[in-house]
Amino acid sequence: MTHQRPIWLAQLSALLARRRPNGHDGPMIGAAIIVFILVIGIPVSVVMSGAVASGLLGWLVRTDVESTHEGSELLDLNV
Repeated sequence: MTHQRPIWLAQLSALLARRRPNGHDGPMIGAAIIVFILVIGIPVSVVMSGAVASGLLGWLVRTDVESTHEGSELLDLNV
């Protein structure tokens, strides 16, 4: 009396035996990269570039105001 494997086990082993060739991991890695860029990359770069731009603009305005209003008593109040 021989024991046969169940059909679902044979199908599962046949499915697992099929391997994709190297470089064909499916579309999942591309989608994951796109989601990472959209959720993490773009917002962080926008916030960081805005911080740099506001710091530069604040420095330029402050030096311009200090040179334009030199000698004003109100500059002493600005710390």
